[in-house]
Amino acid sequence: MGLYTLQIPTPEGCWTDLTRKYDVVATIMGFAWVGYRRYIALVRVEGEQVQEFLREVERDSSTHKLTIYSKSPGSVVFEVHATRVLPVHIFASAEVMMLTPIVVKRGTVVARLSSNSRALDFLLESLRRVGYPFRISREVTGDAYSDGLTKRQKFILKKAIQHGYYSYPRRITLTQLAEKLGVSKSYLSEALQIIESKLIRHRDL
Repeated sequence: MGLYTLQIPTPEGCWTDLTRKYDVVATIMGFAWVGYRRYIALVRVEGEQVQEFLREVERDSSTHKLTIYSKSPGSVVFEVHATRVLPVHIFASAEVMMLTPIVVKRGTVVARLSSNSRALDFLLESLRRVGYPFRISREVTGDAYSDGLTKRQKFILKKAIQHGYYSYPRRITLTQLAEKLGVSKSYLSEALQIIESKLIRHRDL
Protein backbone atom coordinates (compact mmCIF):
# COMPACT_ATOMS: atom_id res chain seq x y z
CA MET A 1 0.00 0.00 0.00
CA GLY A 2 1.13 3.53 -0.66
CA LEU A 3 0.13 7.17 -0.60
CA TYR A 4 0.38 9.14 -3.83
CA THR A 5 -0.23 12.64 -5.15
CA LEU A 6 -1.91 12.67 -8.55
CA GLN A 7 -2.23 15.69 -10.83
CA ILE A 8 -4.54 15.61 -13.84
CA PRO A 9 -6.17 18.21 -16.08
CA THR A 10 -9.78 18.94 -15.19
CA PRO A 11 -12.12 16.80 -17.32
CA GLU A 12 -13.80 18.44 -20.29
CA GLY A 13 -17.54 18.60 -19.81
CA CYS A 14 -17.22 18.80 -16.03
CA TRP A 15 -18.00 21.92 -13.97
CA THR A 16 -14.45 21.81 -12.57
CA ASP A 17 -13.12 22.76 -16.01
CA LEU A 18 -14.46 26.28 -15.38
CA THR A 19 -11.44 26.88 -13.11
CA ARG A 20 -9.48 27.44 -16.32
CA LYS A 21 -11.58 30.52 -17.00
CA TYR A 22 -11.91 32.05 -13.53
CA ASP A 23 -9.44 33.08 -10.84
CA VAL A 24 -10.71 30.72 -8.13
CA VAL A 25 -9.62 27.71 -6.10
CA ALA A 26 -12.21 24.96 -5.76
CA THR A 27 -11.69 22.58 -2.84
CA ILE A 28 -13.75 19.39 -2.86
CA MET A 29 -14.19 18.69 0.84
CA GLY A 30 -16.23 15.51 0.44
CA PHE A 31 -17.83 13.44 -2.30
CA ALA A 32 -19.81 10.25 -2.88
CA TRP A 33 -20.54 8.18 -5.96
CA VAL A 34 -24.29 8.04 -6.72
CA GLY A 35 -25.57 5.42 -9.11
CA TYR A 36 -23.70 4.67 -12.31
CA ARG A 37 -23.13 8.08 -13.84
CA ARG A 38 -23.42 10.64 -11.05
CA TYR A 39 -21.72 11.88 -7.91
CA ILE A 40 -22.32 14.41 -5.14
CA ALA A 41 -19.60 16.77 -3.96
CA LEU A 42 -19.34 19.32 -1.16
CA VAL A 43 -17.23 22.18 -2.49
CA ARG A 44 -15.67 25.37 -1.13
CA VAL A 45 -14.68 27.96 -3.72
CA GLU A 46 -12.51 30.98 -2.92
CA GLY A 47 -11.09 33.74 -5.09
CA GLU A 48 -11.66 37.03 -6.86
CA GLN A 49 -14.25 35.67 -9.31
CA VAL A 50 -16.35 33.43 -7.07
CA GLN A 51 -19.71 34.89 -8.09
CA GLU A 52 -19.00 34.62 -11.83
CA PHE A 53 -17.73 31.06 -11.37
CA LEU A 54 -20.81 30.06 -9.37
CA ARG A 55 -23.20 31.40 -12.00
CA GLU A 56 -21.53 29.29 -14.69
CA VAL A 57 -21.44 26.17 -12.51
CA GLU A 58 -25.20 26.50 -12.02
CA ARG A 59 -25.70 26.66 -15.81
CA ASP A 60 -23.13 23.99 -16.70
CA SER A 61 -24.43 20.91 -18.53
CA SER A 62 -22.73 18.56 -16.03
CA THR A 63 -24.59 20.08 -13.07
CA HIS A 64 -27.86 18.36 -12.13
CA LYS A 65 -28.51 20.21 -8.88
CA LEU A 66 -26.69 22.85 -6.87
CA THR A 67 -27.43 23.82 -3.26
CA ILE A 68 -25.67 26.83 -1.73
CA TYR A 69 -24.84 26.56 1.98
CA SER A 70 -22.95 29.81 2.51
CA LYS A 71 -22.00 32.72 0.30
CA SER A 72 -19.86 35.84 0.62
CA PRO A 73 -18.04 38.10 -1.89
CA GLY A 74 -14.88 35.97 -1.82
CA SER A 75 -16.13 32.53 -0.83
CA VAL A 76 -18.99 30.09 -1.38
CA VAL A 77 -19.76 26.59 -0.10
CA PHE A 78 -22.15 24.47 -2.12
CA GLU A 79 -23.23 20.89 -2.79
CA VAL A 80 -23.33 19.82 -6.41
CA HIS A 81 -24.94 16.76 -8.00
CA ALA A 82 -23.03 16.20 -11.22
CA THR A 83 -22.54 13.83 -14.13
CA ARG A 84 -19.47 11.64 -14.15
CA VAL A 85 -17.29 12.15 -17.20
CA LEU A 86 -13.87 10.75 -18.03
CA PRO A 87 -11.66 10.45 -16.04
CA VAL A 88 -14.09 10.79 -13.10
CA HIS A 89 -15.81 7.57 -14.21
CA ILE A 90 -12.46 5.76 -14.28
CA PHE A 91 -11.76 6.72 -10.66
CA ALA A 92 -15.16 5.39 -9.62
CA SER A 93 -14.33 2.02 -11.19
CA ALA A 94 -10.86 1.68 -9.67
CA GLU A 95 -10.29 0.26 -6.19
CA VAL A 96 -8.41 3.38 -5.18
CA MET A 97 -9.17 5.43 -2.07
CA MET A 98 -9.31 9.13 -2.95
CA LEU A 99 -8.62 11.34 0.05
CA THR A 100 -10.23 14.72 0.50
CA PRO A 101 -9.66 17.60 0.20
CA ILE A 102 -9.20 17.54 -3.57
CA VAL A 103 -7.93 20.87 -4.89
CA VAL A 104 -8.83 22.23 -8.33
CA LYS A 105 -7.03 25.34 -9.59
CA ARG A 106 -6.33 26.75 -13.05
CA GLY A 107 -7.58 23.63 -14.77
CA THR A 108 -5.54 21.19 -12.68
CA VAL A 109 -6.84 18.66 -10.15
CA VAL A 110 -4.54 17.66 -7.27
CA ALA A 111 -5.72 14.58 -5.40
CA ARG A 112 -4.18 12.23 -2.86
CA LEU A 113 -4.65 8.50 -3.31
CA SER A 114 -4.18 5.50 -1.06
CA SER A 115 -3.80 2.32 -3.07
CA ASN A 116 -2.10 -1.00 -3.53
CA SER A 117 0.02 -1.49 -6.64
CA ARG A 118 -2.56 -3.63 -8.47
CA ALA A 119 -5.38 -1.09 -8.13
CA LEU A 120 -3.08 1.82 -8.94
CA ASP A 121 -1.76 0.06 -12.04
CA PHE A 122 -5.36 -0.50 -13.18
CA LEU A 123 -6.18 3.18 -12.69
CA LEU A 124 -3.09 4.47 -14.50
CA GLU A 125 -3.45 1.99 -17.36
CA SER A 126 -7.08 3.05 -17.80
CA LEU A 127 -6.00 6.70 -17.99
CA ARG A 128 -3.30 5.83 -20.53
CA ARG A 129 -5.77 3.81 -22.60
CA VAL A 130 -8.04 6.80 -23.10
CA GLY A 131 -5.07 9.12 -23.62
CA TYR A 132 -5.59 11.13 -20.45
CA PRO A 133 -2.42 12.89 -19.21
CA PHE A 134 -1.38 12.68 -15.56
CA ARG A 135 1.52 13.17 -13.16
CA ILE A 136 1.89 11.00 -10.10
CA SER A 137 4.39 10.82 -7.27
CA ARG A 138 4.64 8.55 -4.25
CA GLU A 139 4.52 10.37 -0.92
CA VAL A 140 5.67 7.62 1.40
CA THR A 141 8.69 5.40 0.83
CA GLY A 142 8.25 3.19 3.87
CA ASP A 143 5.06 2.29 5.70
CA ALA A 144 2.12 3.61 3.68
CA TYR A 145 0.19 4.29 6.88
CA SER A 146 2.85 6.14 8.83
CA ASP A 147 0.89 9.40 8.81
CA GLY A 148 0.47 9.48 12.59
CA LEU A 149 -1.68 6.35 12.64
CA THR A 150 -1.49 3.87 15.49
CA LYS A 151 -0.80 0.21 14.79
CA ARG A 152 -4.50 -0.56 15.31
CA GLN A 153 -5.56 2.22 12.92
CA LYS A 154 -3.17 0.94 10.26
CA PHE A 155 -4.68 -2.53 10.62
CA ILE A 156 -8.27 -1.23 10.31
CA LEU A 157 -7.49 0.84 7.19
CA LYS A 158 -5.65 -2.04 5.57
CA LYS A 159 -8.59 -4.40 6.16
CA ALA A 160 -11.12 -1.82 4.96
CA ILE A 161 -9.28 -1.47 1.65
CA GLN A 162 -8.66 -5.23 1.29
CA HIS A 163 -12.34 -6.06 1.80
CA GLY A 164 -13.46 -3.42 -0.71
CA TYR A 165 -14.99 -0.84 1.63
CA TYR A 166 -13.48 1.94 -0.53
CA SER A 167 -14.18 0.20 -3.84
CA TYR A 168 -16.87 1.21 -6.31
CA PRO A 169 -19.28 -0.37 -6.15
CA ARG A 170 -18.59 -0.94 -2.45
CA ARG A 171 -18.05 -4.67 -1.89
CA ILE A 172 -18.74 -4.64 1.84
CA THR A 173 -20.95 -2.55 4.13
CA LEU A 174 -19.81 -0.86 7.31
CA THR A 175 -21.85 -3.40 9.30
CA GLN A 176 -20.28 -6.37 7.50
CA LEU A 177 -16.77 -4.97 7.91
CA ALA A 178 -17.39 -4.39 11.62
CA GLU A 179 -18.48 -8.03 11.96
CA LYS A 180 -15.32 -9.25 10.23
CA LEU A 181 -13.16 -7.13 12.53
CA GLY A 182 -15.12 -8.10 15.63
CA VAL A 183 -16.01 -4.52 16.58
CA SER A 184 -19.22 -2.51 16.79
CA LYS A 185 -20.47 -0.53 13.81
CA SER A 186 -20.28 2.75 15.76
CA TYR A 187 -16.69 2.05 16.83
CA LEU A 188 -15.62 1.27 13.27
CA SER A 189 -17.37 4.34 11.85
CA GLU A 190 -15.59 6.61 14.34
CA ALA A 191 -12.25 4.84 13.78
CA LEU A 192 -12.44 5.30 10.00
CA GLN A 193 -13.33 8.98 10.39
CA ILE A 194 -10.29 9.51 12.63
CA ILE A 195 -8.03 7.61 10.21
CA GLU A 196 -9.23 9.62 7.20
CA SER A 197 -8.84 12.87 9.15
CA LYS A 198 -5.23 12.01 10.04
CA LEU A 199 -4.40 11.18 6.43
CA ILE A 200 -5.93 14.45 5.25
CA ARG A 201 -4.06 16.56 7.81
CA HIS A 202 -0.74 14.86 7.07
CA ARG A 203 -0.13 17.10 4.10
CA ASP A 204 -1.53 20.51 3.27
CA LEU A 205 -2.44 20.65 -0.39
